[in-house]
Amino acid sequence: MRSEISAPTCRGNHATGFFIAYLTHYPTGSGSCRILFNATGGLHASALFKSHGRPLLLREDVGRHNALDKLIGAALMQDQLPLHGHILLLSGRASFELIQKATMAGIDFVCSVGAPSSLAVELAAERQMNIDRLPAE
Repeated sequence: MRSEISAPTCRGNHATGFFIAYLTHYPTGSGSCRILFNATGGLHASALFKSHGRPLLLREDVGRHNALDKLIGAALMQDQLPLHGHILLLSGRASFELIQKATMAGIDFVCSVGAPSSLAVELAAERQMNIDRLPAE
């Protein structure tokens, strides 16, 4: 069963390799998105990037679902929906509900710090969404 969770189905795209390399080295950098890689005392974060890796939005909350709701709401208020060509980074695991919200917002790629659930992987495959997790340090 572990292989279902740790080996998500990915369609792959040209931005994926660059993005993963960017995020892998990002903790040594600085900036507002660095919060995703630090111990935050219980805060969760959702960050939105363009496919080339430029950070656009970051929202935090004590709940991971609320952090994503805030991020999608901010994108809506900025008239950016649907978010095709964008990458979502989640500070926790990628649950079915978070992937469902991301698909409704039009997000093409989700990367999470924690492993995605098997239901999240199934939904992502069904919706032709890329889903992956950051490599463990």
